[in-house]
Amino acid sequence: MSRSTRSSTRTREEKSPARGEAKSSDCVKVPPDPVTDAITSINGLVKSFVDSATEVQTYMYSEFESISQRVHILIHMFENNRDGFENICNQVTHANNKYKNCQFLWKAAKQWQKLIKVTSISSLSTLDTKKKRDVCWAGRKVAASLLFTGNIYPALTILKEVIEIADHDPPTAIILLSWFVRSSEWEAMETLLESDRQKKKSNFEGFEELIELCTDIMEFHSIPKGRDEKAIKLMTKWTMLNEVTDRKFQLFEDQIIVLGALFLVSKVAGIKSINMMDPLYCIDLAFQKAEVIVKSRWTGFSCDKPLDGLNTKIAN
Repeated sequence: MSRSTRSSTRTREEKSPARGEAKSSDCVKVPPDPVTDAITSINGLVKSFVDSATEVQTYMYSEFESISQRVHILIHMFENNRDGFENICNQVTHANNKYKNCQFLWKAAKQWQKLIKVTSISSLSTLDTKKKRDVCWAGRKVAASLLFTGNIYPALTILKEVIEIADHDPPTAIILLSWFVRSSEWEAMETLLESDRQKKKSNFEGFEELIELCTDIMEFHSIPKGRDEKAIKLMTKWTMLNEVTDRKFQLFEDQIIVLGALFLVSKVAGIKSINMMDPLYCIDLAFQKAEVIVKSRWTGFSCDKPLDGLNTKIAN
């Protein structure tokens, strides 16, 4: 046997693994990571929900556009026209069932609940920075989708869990506090504010001022004594915020929250006849401020024709 033949034979023998041995280290199975699997599943389900919800909105928008061409003013279709109203409701139900957007959303919510139950918040809060950030993002996506569909309390529960996992999450806390004001959940707000007091001061711009504002709102509703003075204090706070010329994101958030509080003030028993803002005016102003925030992130957005803005965004 020549030297070259012996060499090639030896090389083949060295490369051939013995029976029962792994052919390659790449074949070694990586142990499953339930947290990563849950994040991937949640993100996929939320994306499917967004895609299907977009299909539903596009479909219903085309239906309303078709109706508006036949009926000069759309509201006339619903005035004393029960059949027309029921027809639209049936079409909405049909579209939701067809595109299965609700199924995707509730599957995502159940995946989140399972993650919290199996892994626990305390364990999730000790994850490395990247994985913990991914978990929180997944939770925020589910919460945002639930808010979009009007499922307020499941969304607030998830936002609360996200804050507990992240330990310090001012943007999520701002959203949660603003919804506590809208829904008059003063006990839940007090719990969140008490938890915040146990932590060091946040360097997130405007967050401490927001905490102070929410504390004033909570005390107005939870402590009856001195409510007239507290109501005037909230009015003064609005005046101060309205005079600020530095138009920052947090300014508009604060304005929306204090307007939501002033909307509720006039409904509280025991408030004397003082010069308070009209509740409907408060809601209208809060809507305008919220629209500014949306347009700051999406310049083509229009409340009258939201899909036109979507088409512009896609085209760009």
